[in-house]
Amino acid sequence: PQYQQWMDAAAESHLLKMEAENTFEMTRAKFDSLSTEGQRPVSIDYLQGASVLIDTRTGAVLALYGGRSYDDYKFNLAMQANRQPGSIFKPIVYLTALEHGYMPSSLLLDSPVVIDTGVSLWRPKNFNNKFMGQITLRYGLSRSKNVVTAKLINDFGVGPVLAQARRLGVKTELPAVHALALGAGEVNLFEMVSAYAAFANHGVRVEPYFITRVETADGEILEENLIQQTEVLDAATAYMMCSLMASTLEEGTARGARWRGFTKTGAGKTGTYNNYTDAWFVGFTPSYAAGVWVGFDKKVSMGKHGTGAHMAMPIWADYMGKITGNKPDEPFVRPKGIVDRLVCLRSSMLATTNCDSTKSEVFLENNFPQRTCDMHGGTLQD
Repeated sequence: PQYQQWMDAAAESHLLKMEAENTFEMTRAKFDSLSTEGQRPVSIDYLQGASVLIDTRTGAVLALYGGRSYDDYKFNLAMQANRQPGSIFKPIVYLTALEHGYMPSSLLLDSPVVIDTGVSLWRPKNFNNKFMGQITLRYGLSRSKNVVTAKLINDFGVGPVLAQARRLGVKTELPAVHALALGAGEVNLFEMVSAYAAFANHGVRVEPYFITRVETADGEILEENLIQQTEVLDAATAYMMCSLMASTLEEGTARGARWRGFTKTGAGKTGTYNNYTDAWFVGFTPSYAAGVWVGFDKKVSMGKHGTGAHMAMPIWADYMGKITGNKPDEPFVRPKGIVDRLVCLRSSMLATTNCDSTKSEVFLENNFPQRTCDMHGGTLQD
């Protein structure tokens, strides 16, 4: 119950703040005022939100926020609303890239591209319409670069990404198109939180459930939900995803979570769909996976500030900060099959004493750089 109260309070507080910041035609306060005067609007046009919190190890749903007012609107936006996920779908593309031989330090070219999809020519653009040239795979995910993600799915195809989404528990029918990489399909928040939970749970997906057990007054068990587990990733690959997605909170699009209340070990991804109609953040710790969606019931823009980082992530950081605040920090457990190597960020090779931009990076033990950097000279760094 405490988690539910924190979630409810975080959502309503932030949504009221967003209504105050913007010039939305309808707000919840205005809706309530009109209803009191007997002029209740036919449609629910004020800003909405949804949120889900589950236990990553058992699948137990610990809190659920389906909308701002059940009296006004009985549609459960967390479980029944299918919306375009935007960039929160990207981790599934990057997971597929890891399984096709890419590494966190793999170099990707962030530059204009025209992709022949077989049906039409696709010209993906970055959020800010700027290009950075050569970047690493880790940087591309943490900064949510659209063009490099589009290039990845063009490399290995849509089919493997669709199959990956299914394994992770995305049950909604998804389109077999290249733009899927940038969230062109429709999903609901509940299944995306469940999918992310597998990363935190060492690659094991758990089926979410609401009711643990139903008993009679005499203690006879009428119904019981047992934990349903399915291994969908090996533990080392799941750890790699945790590491990559932790960069989003440390230095990427969700770094604001640190000053909004969440300070513990965590990982996640922001999402913003075209024209700012849908704002998302889904994140997790080793114990909890949670997500937030913000938008209008109708597909209308929230304005230029309607991003996942601005509209959704602060709600997550607020209640997840309270949930984890008095608990010891929980690191993601490093399994067997992971190695560290110091790499040159300009060549993606093993760093030398002359490399001017280096990073200690994690790799799968069967897929890490083998060659010493040949751009800068020098000897191999220990």
